[in-house]
Amino acid sequence: MILAVGSVVPYRNGVIEHHPYGFYLSAMKYLGDGILSKGLESIQDLLLVGRFAIYHHIGTSIWEILRLCMRLCVEQGLHKPPSSTSSCSLLEEQLQRRVFWECYMIDRYSSSTLDRPCGIADKYIKIGFPADANDEDLEAADISRSFPNLDSFCAASSINSPSGSGNTEMSVFFACLRLRQITSKIHSKFGDKATSTTTRHEATARGAIYGELDHLLSELHGWRCTTPLFNNPRSLYEMQDWYDLLYFRERLQLVRKAIDLVPKLNGVPPRDLLSLCLQCATGAITAFWKLFEPKKITFTRSYFQMLFTAGLSIMYSLSVVGDFDPASMKAGTEAVTTCEYILKQMGVNLSDAKRYVAVYEALRGYVIRKYSRNLQMDPQPEHGLLASTPHFYQNPAPNLAVSHDERNTGDISGTRMPTFNGVGFTNHHADQTSGDFPLLDTQLADLPIMHGTTDSLYNDASISDGSVLSWNIFGDDALWNMEAGLNEYAYGDPPATLYLEDPFDLQNIL
Repeated sequence: MILAVGSVVPYRNGVIEHHPYGFYLSAMKYLGDGILSKGLESIQDLLLVGRFAIYHHIGTSIWEILRLCMRLCVEQGLHKPPSSTSSCSLLEEQLQRRVFWECYMIDRYSSSTLDRPCGIADKYIKIGFPADANDEDLEAADISRSFPNLDSFCAASSINSPSGSGNTEMSVFFACLRLRQITSKIHSKFGDKATSTTTRHEATARGAIYGELDHLLSELHGWRCTTPLFNNPRSLYEMQDWYDLLYFRERLQLVRKAIDLVPKLNGVPPRDLLSLCLQCATGAITAFWKLFEPKKITFTRSYFQMLFTAGLSIMYSLSVVGDFDPASMKAGTEAVTTCEYILKQMGVNLSDAKRYVAVYEALRGYVIRKYSRNLQMDPQPEHGLLASTPHFYQNPAPNLAVSHDERNTGDISGTRMPTFNGVGFTNHHADQTSGDFPLLDTQLADLPIMHGTTDSLYNDASISDGSVLSWNIFGDDALWNMEAGLNEYAYGDPPATLYLEDPFDLQNIL
């Protein structure tokens, strides 16, 4: 199974000839009827099966595999400290913790994406993190018998090894784990759409949501500033562009959840949230393109879902707010076109995604036609981000975590992040002081949506010609359900309507 997972990218890049599915089929022959009765090994086997299912459809829901993994973790007591009579070595205890927290990370990501309950609540997790050490160090400590358990080893290591002393084989693991803890907070605060603002006091609902949003954005900013830095990356997971992608993807998901819950005026979300949504979605698409174009990252249903959602978010933001500055609109429209190009590339290999590509292409046509006329830009990919990625990064980008009055002092990885008229990112590992910056541009909060006014860049005459989307696109049940169905599709469990002749009722929508 390790060969199956490890050969996916080399096979797709033409480096090897053996199809990964052959390794998968060979591995499945050895699972047998006792797959669930082998203790920790059973969870490891299922994690590998689930990992392979991310790249290839195996006829089983990834969601169900992950839920089974977490159930086995709880049954084996991996969520709490081992008993005092346990005879596990430090390395064995390390492995148990690594398996549990790996299940935790995947569970949090999938639960947040699908808006479903988590496998286990954070309050029931009593086990500590794995040791931030290489396996060789744990083996040496086992031989010396200097530490009765892993917690004592971790305590001694934190004292003897100053922070920032260097990366270990666990550095990437901990970076991902810290991110998923933030994901868990996002899910608990915003994940349940049934908890609508009607349960809050009408006068304080918006302030409460903004307060929670600002706090979570601050945590994400702090996470990005403390991700490990590798001078000579050996894999995708050591590249700064990879952390950029995780950062923008998580911000986009957070902002979209806030938009779902915040009180709206005539069905239109607040302008500042739409501006932030545009920035995060553009950043997510751009970060993905930087990895996808040189074949550092491959196609999956999960990435397809993320890109589709990001593109739809940009189109919605541009359609509702008609007076974004030209730089933001140009960056957004270029990202939308780039996203379509990537989705089409993925659709060649993900044949069951072609319907979604067709819907995206039709929606993109409306937005590009509108803004290409005003910006005098060619809507074709070769004149946008696809052919000029460097220019999209070269301009200094102010901090995503500060208001537009403050200046940016650098970037994350040596190449400039996208210019978004007031958004960007500060230096990697910048000094953090809590409370020094608002993560929402409060100057935008009270600005009205300017459709129908003489001050609008795009007045009603330009938006009534049938060339743009409706303001209330996300209020349209068909489009909203389509997106929910795409989330299910990403986990190998598509809705039944996917196989109907016209699952999205395109004749009526478009």
